[in-house]
Amino acid sequence: MKLVLIHPGKFMMGEGPQKHEVTISKPFYRGVTEVTQGQYEAVMDTNPSQFKSATIPVEMVYSITVPASKASARACSSAARKRSPLAVQITDRL
Repeated sequence: MKLVLIHPGKFMMGEGPQKHEVTISKPFYRGVTEVTQGQYEAVMDTNPSQFKSATIPVEMVYSITVPASKASARACSSAARKRSPLAVQITDRL
């Protein structure tokens, strides 16, 4: 998985009356492409997708459904020790 470093800074998001300033306070890495089901399952030990295939993007995942718990942080740390790029993304969001 290819990652790109997102630097701290400010930018405008949205249009019209919903336009607002967004501040990124610390750098983080983000995947250049979507996360495949295989990559997601390697870190989360589950695959919520309706259309199963290890090589296609994971679906049916929303930030509110990703548990930001100590257990998931441990899972990400464990995966990071295995050099999983997905773990870097998820750990940065916890």
